[in-house]
Parts: sequence; structure tokens; C-alpha cells
Amino acid sequence: MNVEKYFQYNPELDLTVAQICVHKWDWTSMKSNQSKDAKQLMLNKSFDIVPIEQSGKITSYFKTVTFGDYSSIGSHNIEQEDLIYYRLSFSDLIKKMKKENRSYYFLHNSDGILGFISLPQLNCLAVFNYLYQAFASLERKMIQYIKSISTEEKIIEILSETSCKQSKGLLDYYKKQKQNNVDNSIYEVLYFSTICVLLKGLEDNVPEKDRWLLKYRKLFSSEQVLGKLRNNVAHPVRPVFSSLESVEVINKVLDIQSEIINMLE
Repeated sequence: MNVEKYFQYNPELDLTVAQICVHKWDWTSMKSNQSKDAKQLMLNKSFDIVPIEQSGKITSYFKTVTFGDYSSIGSHNIEQEDLIYYRLSFSDLIKKMKKENRSYYFLHNSDGILGFISLPQLNCLAVFNYLYQAFASLERKMIQYIKSISTEEKIIEILSETSCKQSKGLLDYYKKQKQNNVDNSIYEVLYFSTICVLLKGLEDNVPEKDRWLLKYRKLFSSEQVLGKLRNNVAHPVRPVFSSLESVEVINKVLDIQSEIINMLE
């Protein structure tokens, strides 16, 4: 069975750990268990994990004691708890990291070790694309819902009365587009951070069966967890994953995104 294809990113497939890991076809490994040589390699390459390959097999590895600190490393055997299936989904990886309070795993199948995944690999373009699509899906679903319980006139009224500068700027843009004879609706220019403002203004329009949605209203603000992470993903100037605390945040956001979309189906 040719498993190498699963280690290539394909936007048509669910994102898996194989597509974002450091895999055996591309990694740097040690041929000996000499920690002095390993420490120099890890320092030169900024590696926190280096597999040890002996007789063509990977059964152990070097790892920094503290992430990013190459002054102290240790060698470890790869144990059962270090292993994950190479086709595990990205979302399940995040859940596992949070549950087990771990920042790295080795990928495997019946043939042996195929790669490893740790926090630095989670800041790759494929993960940013995955998160961006998750936010885009949530944004579309929420704006569709807002459209179903409102009118254009009501949306314009809410945006004109709010103190939110971003929302007022959006309304000004919409009006200028109209002056230039651009035929679009107000719903077409709404974006993520305006959801917070609109849900507040439309609170009386939300039917009883959907009142649960209001508990998430503030999270869409650019100062709260959904809004902050969405802006970070849309403008990736700094890593999303920097610690296990960030794994917990991403897990929370993905759970909220999934719950809202599923409940509104």
C-alpha cells in the first residue's frame, strides 16, 4: 500500500495529521544515540525533536527538555502513548492534545513510524487554510440566519445606531456602493465582527428555539475568542499555536463552530 500520498496536502480532503507533519520522506534523523551530536544538530536547525534511526527503524528520539531551549535534551523510547494513526483528523488531534496535555506525537501504521507532529508544524499554511474555512463557514451560516430573521431596513437601522466604528464603516461603504450604482444587498457586505452587533440589535427577533445562540453573541466581537482568532487566521502575522494553552483555545473555537453550524442546520 502506497501511503505517501496521504502526506501531501489536498484541499478536497479532510485535513489529517499526515498532511501537516514532519514525515519520514523529509525529516532529518540521527544514525546514532550520541546526545552531543544531536544537541548540535537541534541547535543548528532549531529542532525540538529528532528521530533516532537504527537498522532502518525508528524506535527512539531526542527531544528538548524545554520547548525552544537546546541547552538540554534527552533521549526517549517511542512508547504506545506516543503514537497516533497517521490519518487522524486535525480536529481529533487537537482534542487529543488538549485531553492528554501533550504537544507532540509520532505517526504510525502497521509498517512502523511514518512521521511526527508537534506545535511548530501546526502553524503551517494548511492549518491556517483549514481554520480560515471553518470561520468562513461559520460567518456564512450566521449571516444566512440573520437574513432569515431580519430585513435590510432593520440591518441598516442597527448599523446606523451602533457605536461600533467597524460597523459604521461598513455601512458607509455600503452607502457609497449604492451611490455608485452597485447592485448589492446589505447582507453581502456584512462580515464576522458585525455579527455581534446584529445579534444584539435583533435579540427580540430570535425565536425561542434559537435563544441558545445569544450566549455566543459576544464571542464574535474582535476582542473575544472567536473574533480574535478569526482576525489572526485572516492576517497570519504571528503563530496561532505557541503553547498548550493555544491548543485549548483552538479546541474551544472548533467546538463552538461545530455546535453553531450543526444547530442551525
